Amino acid sequence: MSDVFILGTGFSKGISCEMPLLKELSARALGKTRRLVSTEHSSALTDDVEVYLTYLSQRYPWQSEPEATYEQAGFLKLREAIADVISEAEDKAFSTERPRWLPQILEYWRRKKPYVITFNYDTCIERAALDFPEHGDNGLLEDVEDPDLYCAPLQDARRRTGTIFMGDKKPPFSLLKLHGSTNWYCSNTTVLSGEQVYVVPVRSYEGEKGAEHKATYEQCVRDKVPLIIPPVTDKEDFYGNDFFRSIWGTAEEALQSSERVFCIGYSMPMTDLAIRCFLATIRPDPKRHFYIVNMVNPEDDETEEDAKTRLVRRYETALGGTCEIDSEFISTDEVIPSFVKWLTTEASSRTEG
Repeated sequence: MSDVFILGTGFSKGISCEMPLLKELSARALGKTRRLVSTEHSSALTDDVEVYLTYLSQRYPWQSEPEATYEQAGFLKLREAIADVISEAEDKAFSTERPRWLPQILEYWRRKKPYVITFNYDTCIERAALDFPEHGDNGLLEDVEDPDLYCAPLQDARRRTGTIFMGDKKPPFSLLKLHGSTNWYCSNTTVLSGEQVYVVPVRSYEGEKGAEHKATYEQCVRDKVPLIIPPVTDKEDFYGNDFFRSIWGTAEEALQSSERVFCIGYSMPMTDLAIRCFLATIRPDPKRHFYIVNMVNPEDDETEEDAKTRLVRRYETALGGTCEIDSEFISTDEVIPSFVKWLTTEASSRTEG
């Protein structure tokens, strides 16, 4: 059975309350850059990071050259702040105990080796995969080459300063990060133009040798910035390069051949046109089941059932009847633990059968 997992910010939030959703990310990132970006803009722009980044990333006819350059600098600073906020949240999240369902779903992925498509920038999955000591110091990622894990034309950052030994073990699953990652690095530009993208592997850096390796990596990317596609409404400039096209192409092939798709922690916002169009291209298959795993927050005078129906309709509109939608795991309560329990139990019963 061919499974594909699609992860939104709700997945990372389920790992730890420290991980921010978009609204929280907006507040924290803007708080870091208040002194670095213009204070003359109204709250109609600055209160929403998606709207504000979209404004800063584009040139407008009323702007003078100095004003446009200043706004572009603000865009770059805010993009860096987003990466910093996420990295800080991760450190806090992994300084405490993780939920019991996290190693369970990772173990399921290790056995089934599915494609895992994520819209998230963080490295929560990679860090959680390290916590399997029975597989070695680096857990499920022991001797795994990062380009294989990410299915992307990445190069280990240490190759900038010399040749290194690369592992030859197959990855436990394929992780497709459609919007980039905080541990991928490129030049300080908004658009890639065929340049090499580097990865700083998420590894165990315990002990003196580990600290030395970490310092080496930091030195290798000191002139680079994290490669993340910021949450702007128009991402066309960021998608128009070979690097991201290769990742999205692999994701499209995985979805086309899937029998089950599990979409965890993603609310299918109307403004995310690229994702909605992407999912609409899946070939219709009545045998394919699309599972929505998501918490809902009823609006004023709205029941839980109303909120659930509203979410399902967004998915139905985006998918256009290409598959059967299962809404069993939509609730106002935390649903990921019950979903993972069902997933692992269902897998065990199928194996026994």
